Amino acid sequence: MKKSILTILIMLLLNLAALLKAEELKVTEIGVKGNKILSQEAILAVVKTTVGDPLSKKLLTKDIKEIFNLNIFDEVKVDLLEEKEGIKINFIVVEKPTIKEIKFLGNKEITQEKLKENFTLIEGDLYDENKLKELIGRLENLYRSEGFYYVKISSQSKEVDSQLVNIDLKNKEVDSQLVDIDLKIEEGKKVKIKEINFVGNESFSSWRLKWIISTGKRDYFTKEKIEEDLNQILYFYNNKGYFLCQVELDKVYFDDKKKGLVVNIHINEGDIYLIDGLKFVGSTLFTEKEFLKEVKTGQGKKYSLKDFRGDQGKIMEMYSQKGYISVQIIPKPFIDKEQKKISFEIEIREGEKCFLEKVSVSGNEITKDKVILREVLLKPGEIFDGQKINLTQKKLYQLGFFEQVNMEVIPGDQKNKKILNIKVKERKTGTISLGTTWSSQYGLGGSLEVAQTNLFGNAWKLNVKSEFGKKRMDYRVGFVNPWFKDTPTSLGFNLFRTEQKINEYTTLQKGESISVGREWKSFNKIYLDYKYEKVLFKEVNKNLAPLDIIEKEGKEEATSSISVDLIRDTRDKIYHTTKGYRISYLNEMAGASLGGDVDYYKSVIEGRLYLPAFWKFVLAMRTRFGVIKSITGDDKVRDDFRFYLGGAETIRGYKENDISLIDENKKEHGGSSVFYANFEYRFPIVEPLYFALFLDMGNIWDKYGNFNLSNLKLGRGFSFRIDTPMGPIRLDYGYPMNDKEKKEPEFYFSIGTPF
Repeated sequence: MKKSILTILIMLLLNLAALLKAEELKVTEIGVKGNKILSQEAILAVVKTTVGDPLSKKLLTKDIKEIFNLNIFDEVKVDLLEEKEGIKINFIVVEKPTIKEIKFLGNKEITQEKLKENFTLIEGDLYDENKLKELIGRLENLYRSEGFYYVKISSQSKEVDSQLVNIDLKNKEVDSQLVDIDLKIEEGKKVKIKEINFVGNESFSSWRLKWIISTGKRDYFTKEKIEEDLNQILYFYNNKGYFLCQVELDKVYFDDKKKGLVVNIHINEGDIYLIDGLKFVGSTLFTEKEFLKEVKTGQGKKYSLKDFRGDQGKIMEMYSQKGYISVQIIPKPFIDKEQKKISFEIEIREGEKCFLEKVSVSGNEITKDKVILREVLLKPGEIFDGQKINLTQKKLYQLGFFEQVNMEVIPGDQKNKKILNIKVKERKTGTISLGTTWSSQYGLGGSLEVAQTNLFGNAWKLNVKSEFGKKRMDYRVGFVNPWFKDTPTSLGFNLFRTEQKINEYTTLQKGESISVGREWKSFNKIYLDYKYEKVLFKEVNKNLAPLDIIEKEGKEEATSSISVDLIRDTRDKIYHTTKGYRISYLNEMAGASLGGDVDYYKSVIEGRLYLPAFWKFVLAMRTRFGVIKSITGDDKVRDDFRFYLGGAETIRGYKENDISLIDENKKEHGGSSVFYANFEYRFPIVEPLYFALFLDMGNIWDKYGNFNLSNLKLGRGFSFRIDTPMGPIRLDYGYPMNDKEKKEPEFYFSIGTPF
């Protein structure tokens, strides 16, 4: 049942003399014998020898290989019959048997179902010994990933009687030899790592190296994970200048009690190498000076593999912006071991300039093509700019509709024309939720929400939400069309009615708002909002509430405001952002001239920055400054418009709005100026579960623009987040750090990430 290449060669040698003689004759007929599964026509379709041509030994040998490559036959032979008119050729084939039954024997820890998922040969397939070996290796890797390091799997194939089976391309039964496959599994014991030792590391401690690798104590041993760890250690050393460092798995053995594995990793650090220079050859578009201006690797610096790879990526980016997307960069190192220096000759093979033929879209079942295509920064006929392709991918991720966005480059009708196929995998964008809510500020309640961020596949956003509880009743309807009349102009509205009990009083707010936005260049947006609302103050605690709220009890005031919001957003994605930044600048004005009873001017600037660290760790930062004042200059801005801090969205470790000011009447009120900053170190535990460490700081001040950053409230703690269809659910634990009066920690339960 093996692929009998040897049989082919022997038959060719035996027929060599006949072939040499036969080459003088013409081919009169070509046939196939022994075939049952595949028709003669299908087999001869791959044969290049034709009737009427002189017989060619070279071509006949190639024909035998092509038939064999159909992967249906165990043996392929040729029979030559000389006749008066010429040569008659018969290809004699022995077909592979058909698999009748596959049995897994000895498996206890992994189910039959899971084994079958990873074993792609099934009953009715043709028997393929090479594929069988490959799949046995896959099963062994599956066991090792579960900790069964010493697993052994062997196979036994047994021929059984032939019978009619339905396997051919025309869905017709044929007589085929059958074979049963028994897979005998010796699982062995499940083994965990007890200890990891490093040998030969002189420049860095074992403790530091253990932070680099993902495998640790009590993890299951797998060769694949260890190989990844060895590469991570080597990468670490290479980035520190150790160009010739070697890292290998030294020993793996059981401890004295035979209960755990001891893993020894051997490191030959070598010496630190300095860069002695870079030489670029083969470039016609850029000079060496232009390259050196862009790269980090430079004369006298320590060698860093990370920088060197980044430099190659930068050079490729330079070329891709000009349409040379097939450029090859081939570095050749020259090592001076005596001087501990290394130089590189970098050969550049530019390839040809490419242009965009067209853009296609695939994988979108809900999202309309136009929603994707309008984000593309390239037009057919333009230079195939790689940088614009990357920016387009980022813009598509920012829509929030897709789990994956792959930019596939396909050859076009002409050699220098390329087709860009945008292949997406959609994520769930609509939710209907009914449940119980709890927040630190409003306590227990319920909610009903219908939300869709990609309504009818048009990228329209619709949100209908109701929250009800003892301290808060909130009803909202919102809609946004981000491309009104197929232009990059957004149009949206909101209707709301909210009754909520704040610590010292209750408010009833009713109103509506309308928003118009416009994208301006890539990643820049400007929004113009108008909002009109009426608020009624009631149930005012005259002993604790601010004086201006006490004076307004039972009265209804209207606020009419207009605001302008400028936003630049370069984040790689909305959810679980790993890199990029977002800057926003809001200016809002309310006054009698706009038809309201309240006047104020408010300005808020916010910046967010996301920095990737090692593995999937991300450092996320946010800073926010804000000021508010009365337009008339009397500095009497109503208290519910002023700034408070504390809670899950500002400074954790304090209750909601717990950071306030005290006036001369010993009543709490908000500030006219605010500053706060949040720092988070985020990483996934096991997706969709995430963890974060955080540090929050900030304060409010009474005077407009009066920031005293030496007197800040601090809070720190940790957070668990889990992804759900409603959005990330968050549980935060924070406690104050430098407050003499506030000592107790606070728990927060909320939906959504803080920033």
